[in-house]
Amino acid sequence: MTAKAVDAVLGLWSEPAPGSYSNEFFEYRVPEPENGIGLKVHIKPYQRPHPPIAVAGVTPKSGTLMMAGARGWIPMSINIVPTPVLRTHWDAVEEGARKAGRTPDRSQWRIAR
Repeated sequence: MTAKAVDAVLGLWSEPAPGSYSNEFFEYRVPEPENGIGLKVHIKPYQRPHPPIAVAGVTPKSGTLMMAGARGWIPMSINIVPTPVLRTHWDAVEEGARKAGRTPDRSQWRIAR
């Protein structure tokens, strides 16, 4: 669900083509621009291609953190994660990055304690 939501936002930020969109979790519509009244998608970010994206993991070998590694996002481990689970989180980031042909940067990892 997280990946689908972020993909939808990234699409709106890059090329917000008019039309109706849906997936198994969301339905939304991008209106046709009406320049005379200023109607258009106006949520493009200042940063290019987009602001940094961070996602949090809580489970052992978190799938969300694997996605962070694969997509180059900032991985976060939240404060309620027990130490044995925390030890698996960087492994998940590395695994996701390896599968996507990326090299993860451990200095980007955020751990709340």
